[in-house]
Amino acid sequence: MPRLGLLLGDRVDAAIRHRFGDYDDMVCRTLATKDFGCDVEVFDLVQEEFPLHVADCDAYVIPGSRHSVLDSAQWISDLFSLIRDVCESNVKLVGICFGHQAIAVALGGSVRKSEYGWQVGLKSYEIHNHPAWLDNRRASIDLLVSHQDRVEKLSPNAKLLFSHPECPIAGFTVESNVVSLQAHPEFDSAFLKYLYRERKPRLGCKFEEAMSSLDKPNHSDLIAKGLGNFMSWSS
Repeated sequence: MPRLGLLLGDRVDAAIRHRFGDYDDMVCRTLATKDFGCDVEVFDLVQEEFPLHVADCDAYVIPGSRHSVLDSAQWISDLFSLIRDVCESNVKLVGICFGHQAIAVALGGSVRKSEYGWQVGLKSYEIHNHPAWLDNRRASIDLLVSHQDRVEKLSPNAKLLFSHPECPIAGFTVESNVVSLQAHPEFDSAFLKYLYRERKPRLGCKFEEAMSSLDKPNHSDLIAKGLGNFMSWSS
């Protein structure tokens, strides 16, 4: 039975978990872990819960977080070390939003606040270096986002995967065992509508356009299937 480690740098607020689930629930739904008989272990990084041995799991996912990789918290520094250990062990690793940025920094890239401010809603990304696990040979892909930091520089050995004019490094791969995405394939429109309403004062003039874009079709399912291929659970 494959074993997935979820490295959580945040939790959904307790008051709304009954509506949307927690971040580990969202990732498991996206990756269809139950369908493939995958055993899941959750690590609460903020509470200093880390794997004792990297090889205890066949793959790891680092989802999004309200925290920034630019913060000085010890658990973030410890996460960078864990990411390097995972990569050296050739264990599969997926980063989403915060996780995407953490992988970049840990492996020698850089992250900074975006000069465009909050990036929200549905964004269309150009696909580069098309990976084998992404079945559809399309030129672009439409995904849901919510972030204000962005990767500024790729880490050595990384290959660009997705780009957008306001987020030039929106996805990358490293060798055959790392996939890193700025977008949120694990978030559905209902959860993002809730987040955007909560952040409306910070989103300013971007709020209305972001909200309306959530009713448009997106390719989160395509990414979910691709990540299943990458993890080799669906092969």
